[in-house]
Amino acid sequence: MFFEDFFGGSMPGASRSNRQEEINNSKLYGVLGLEKNADQRTIKKAWRKLCKTHHPDRGGDPEKFKECEQAYEVLSDPAKRELYDEGGLEAVSRGGTGARDIFDLFGGSRKQKPQGPSKPQVIKKMITIELEDVFKGPTKKITISVLTATEKKVCGRCDGRGIYMETVQRGPMIMQHQRECTHCSGKGIAFIGEKTKKKKLEIFVPQGVKDGDKQLLEGEGHDLPDMPNGDIVIIYSVKPHKRYTRIQADLALQKELTLKEALCGYSFFVRHINGNDWIRIHSKPGEIIQPNSVIRIEGVGLPQKNNRSVKGNLYVRFNVILPPNKSLNENVLMQMKKLLDVNYNMPNKELNDNREVKIGSKVRLIGLQKRPDLNGLSGTVIQSTGRSGQFAVHLETGQNVAVREELLEIIDVIKKEVSKDDKPLPNDYVEEVSGVLIDDFNSVQHTPSEYLLFILQSLIYSVKIYKKNFFNLHQIWKVS
Repeated sequence: MFFEDFFGGSMPGASRSNRQEEINNSKLYGVLGLEKNADQRTIKKAWRKLCKTHHPDRGGDPEKFKECEQAYEVLSDPAKRELYDEGGLEAVSRGGTGARDIFDLFGGSRKQKPQGPSKPQVIKKMITIELEDVFKGPTKKITISVLTATEKKVCGRCDGRGIYMETVQRGPMIMQHQRECTHCSGKGIAFIGEKTKKKKLEIFVPQGVKDGDKQLLEGEGHDLPDMPNGDIVIIYSVKPHKRYTRIQADLALQKELTLKEALCGYSFFVRHINGNDWIRIHSKPGEIIQPNSVIRIEGVGLPQKNNRSVKGNLYVRFNVILPPNKSLNENVLMQMKKLLDVNYNMPNKELNDNREVKIGSKVRLIGLQKRPDLNGLSGTVIQSTGRSGQFAVHLETGQNVAVREELLEIIDVIKKEVSKDDKPLPNDYVEEVSGVLIDDFNSVQHTPSEYLLFILQSLIYSVKIYKKNFFNLHQIWKVS
């Protein structure tokens, strides 16, 4: 009766077999045109063939490519594939199908199957990409140096292990020590005819990829005898953008406005992050922009990784620049309209400065209250002190001081680039947009760069709202 009580009247194997009949675990194989017994190399070949046909960069259908990409993501991962074969997509999304047998159920374990011969060392390749590449997910051609050989030779002394046990007798005791094999210098194996060759590959950059993300190219690495082909790990480095600042899947930029634009309306062009199109951002009728106001333009950010149909937002922070050396007395107020037409120089009008203080930045100390004698001195940031927002600065006078970030002014010279991005050409596509004013930018819930992270943050946000409403209701009850 134990199993019947515990499992609701049936043995665990029987209930799982009944569910298995209802599970669809063949759809993803059909998407890639594969049989269920296909090996990893066959899966990879099918994926590459479909990429050449359906990748958007080659004129393919984005939705079809997304479907193929999701199928490959599951089937190329042995752990996910095992879950899919056993429980379909539902099991993959849950991360498991429940206890597999009585040993799993009670925390026991079974002996693992032999993993087979080890692979050669993984090749790591860092690729630097632009923020535009994060949006597009283009193809990139890379060259890798891989090792090849004609024959594998196993050391007879250590039998390929690189170590051996040395037996030493000391009096009545016999002791064993593990020693590195001197015949092969601890390598265990050697390769005859070993040489390096250049291998050219074409990779597909995932949309929404983040700085530091890794991509596995299985079986594309070192090709050595009697060993499975090695792997390549692509590490992505995303270059800082001259215009946009990335916040997960959202983008942000700063824009300086004249007083006339802030009061009477603004309109300006920004090159879209796709690198081809334009956005004309304009104010709503009657809208007045306060200094440091932030607007949100929905859906003009980066695509989420693993869910390209969701795109982040664009946030624009406005900095209103007042006319210099003007006093707004009564006469000036009467002539306000004329004054707003006055042309005056605006710092960084052509090049908005989105730089952040970091190690190596040239800075000037400003606004110090306790040490006003240091104000105006220049120096170089040498490290972060460990405190949030505080940096150690080596001054030109030879002193080292710890200063908060808001008291540092970056003085590195910015080279102005001659740009053709001032206005669109007659044939350029221009998207008409208008943003929504944001009261508190610090409380904005940004669009996560990955889909699973979005679900988690939404749950956390819902719990916070529930707790807040419950607390307010509790306070009302106490008062009443």
